[in-house]
Parts: sequence; C-alpha cells; structure tokens
Amino acid sequence: MSHYVQNILPFVQDKVVEVYTGGTAKDRKYADYTVSYKEVIKGKVLSGQEDLLVLEVSDGDGNFNTVYINAWAIVAIIEPKNKISMFDIYIEESQKQVK
Repeated sequence: MSHYVQNILPFVQDKVVEVYTGGTAKDRKYADYTVSYKEVIKGKVLSGQEDLLVLEVSDGDGNFNTVYINAWAIVAIIEPKNKISMFDIYIEESQKQVK
C-alpha cells in the first residue's frame, strides 16, 4: 500500500493542484531539437485514501467532472501560484547538462 496520498493530502486538501503522471502529451519538433509537453491534470483536490487521489476537474466552460488518480502513477504535484506551474519546474531537454 502506498502512503503517498495519506502524506500529501494535508498539504493539498481543497486546493487547486496540477498532477504530473509522467507522460508526454505531445512533442513539438524544431529543426535542432524537440520540446516535450507534459501530461498534467489540473483540478481541485476533493479527497484521497490509500492509493487514490480524487480531483474535481473543469473544462473551463463551467462543466465539472471527477477524476480518480492512482497514487502509483503520480510523479509530482504542485499548487500553481506565484506564476509557477508544473511546466515551469522541469528543465527542458535542450537545457540539461551533458555529463
């Protein structure tokens, strides 16, 4: 059993968060490099237990639905504020240092 949801829930309960599940939504290819856009779910945290995080999501037109996320699929959660979102915290491939 994962204790991730139990541990993170007090920090994010009733807040709007972005959840990155590790996937790539799309790649934009340029002549010299490719930029990958991450798959992110944005919604208000309703609840969670054991391996399950429950968010309320919106399509922006006032329609709401509930999404149930397997905690084992979560890579990162951020509460977007101060103009910083999930897309701002990851370094692009083109800027990574080569060892």
